[in-house]
Amino acid sequence: MADNVGDETTAVATVDRLCHKAVILEMNAKSSRRKETLQRQRQPGRPAQYAAAKNTPTD
Repeated sequence: MADNVGDETTAVATVDRLCHKAVILEMNAKSSRRKETLQRQRQPGRPAQYAAAKNTPTD
């Protein structure tokens, strides 16, 4: 981050200022990202044709 802001001190001060003014919201709702991830994990994986050569068995 220091590359974009200037020196490291300025970067740290900027992040500190942002975090100081932040408000933490605790939400008790179901996450749509988690739901999508769980659905994706239940589906079959990628087809064998996409497997890397080192992962394919040699006959």
